[in-house]
Amino acid sequence: EQQDTQTQSAAIRSGDEAAFDAVFRQWYEPLCHYAARLTDGDMDEAEDLVQQVFVKIWEQRAQLDIAWSLKAYLYK
Repeated sequence: EQQDTQTQSAAIRSGDEAAFDAVFRQWYEPLCHYAARLTDGDMDEAEDLVQQVFVKIWEQRAQLDIAWSLKAYLYK
């Protein structure tokens, strides 16, 4: 997973929209379910939180530095 994480984060850092889209599609739903546990089951709020995370990642992609696990980074 470390190689995939480094490859994906490097692609996103360089502005690769397809790489970002692939990560978004892979992790959006699981992250929403995780966030729903943090919002007392409010799925709308959970989706808003997850969308904000992905917007922030894209806006700050030049500083993106994920050393070990993309999954752990996203859930943090």
